[in-house]
Amino acid sequence: MKNTIKRKLKKFDRIPDSCFQELSSDAELCAHFSEFVHLNKLSLPRRKVLSPFLHTDFLTFHYNILRVLNEKGMAKLCFLRVGDTAIAGIYLLLYRNKVCYYQSGFDPAWGKASPGTLLMYHCIKSAYEGGASEFDFLQGDEEYKRNWTQRKRTSVKITIYSSSSKGRLLSHIDNCTNKAKRFYTERAFPKGLGKRQVNFVTASRTRTT
Repeated sequence: MKNTIKRKLKKFDRIPDSCFQELSSDAELCAHFSEFVHLNKLSLPRRKVLSPFLHTDFLTFHYNILRVLNEKGMAKLCFLRVGDTAIAGIYLLLYRNKVCYYQSGFDPAWGKASPGTLLMYHCIKSAYEGGASEFDFLQGDEEYKRNWTQRKRTSVKITIYSSSSKGRLLSHIDNCTNKAKRFYTERAFPKGLGKRQVNFVTASRTRTT
């Protein structure tokens, strides 16, 4: 992995006007948030995952909460750029001495340059240099996370329903909702659907050395 990154970094650095950009001011985040969302929507279908930012309510929530979190120093956007064009973006959450990877995206037209991998490298390196003790990939067992770390934490959700008629009704509603989610995902991506698209249960973390 290290040799691959070094090789790709050297190759990418030879591209004119290529750079890593880290944004944390309110004006910068607001100005470039739509740029990040665009990259997220472009890349996720390649992993057979729907972008959560396709939903207007979700998009509006994050546009507003990003400003609130930024005021507390708890969020930032990072980009890999070639000239004025962003080819990869990462949305990070910051809490105490921890940097959390939330969402990412890249332009598939630049896929051969591995912009997502290079940007992740820059983000982990920046987190370490900034004094972070942990870079947390949060929930999800996507294969690319294993390229960065083998450390995992298991998260478990336990739902307890009462034996009353209301409890049985809620249990039935939740069961139907989960089935509907699986059906929707299978219809959206009929080929190559893996378990990792539904009900992520593990989280990984790493500190760059």
